[in-house]
Amino acid sequence: MTAFDPDVFDTLCRVLADEFGADPKQLTPDLELIALELDQEEYHRLYERMAEETGVHLHKIVNSMPIYSMDEGEWTMRSLQNLAAFSDDAAKYLDRCDVRSEKETLRSIAQSFAEGRYVSSGQFFDPFFPPRSKTYVIGWSIGIVLALVIIGPTIWALWPCNPFRWACHGGPMGRYLFVVPYTGGLAAFLLASAYVPGLLALRSKRLRRDRRASR
Repeated sequence: MTAFDPDVFDTLCRVLADEFGADPKQLTPDLELIALELDQEEYHRLYERMAEETGVHLHKIVNSMPIYSMDEGEWTMRSLQNLAAFSDDAAKYLDRCDVRSEKETLRSIAQSFAEGRYVSSGQFFDPFFPPRSKTYVIGWSIGIVLALVIIGPTIWALWPCNPFRWACHGGPMGRYLFVVPYTGGLAAFLLASAYVPGLLALRSKRLRRDRRASR
C-alpha cells in the first residue's frame, strides 16, 4: 500500500463540496462516507467524478471491490439467530455465514483512487444477522404459545355470539376446543419456522464434515 496521498484526498473533498454540497470543514480522512447520506445515484456519480478527476479507470476499482454473499438463505439465517442463543455450534456457524460489509471512509476512497484499486478501510458494519439473546428467544416463543394457544382461543370462546360470527356454537369450552387446533397449528408452524431451518442447516454441515473426515 502506498502512503496516503493528500492531493487525491483534496480532490475528493473538492468533488464532495462542489458536486454534493458537503461542508469542507466536516471532510476529514476518517469520516465515514455513509455520514454524508448520499443516495445510490450520488454514490455512483461520486466514483465517476473521481475517476474523471484522477484519470483512474473506474472498472479497476469496481472489479476489485469485495463481493458479499451468504452461505445460507435469509430464513435459515434468522433461525440460526435464535439457535445461537443456546448452541455454540449455531453461534459459530451463524458468524461464519453472516456478512459484515466494509465501511468506506474518505481516506479509503482517496487511497483507492491513488492506487487504482479498491482499498479497504479496515472498518466494518455490524453483522446483518447478530445472534439473539436467550431472553428474547424464550420470551418470543412463550409469547407465541400464550397468544395463540391460550389467550386468543379463550377470548374467542368467551366473546358473545352474534349471527355473523364464525364457529359460534356450543358453550365456551366447545368454542375453545373448536378453534384451538387452528391457532395451535399456527403456533406450531411459527415455532418450527423459528428453529427447524437452522437445525437442518447444522445437521447438513455436520454431515458434510463427517463425509470429508471419512475420505
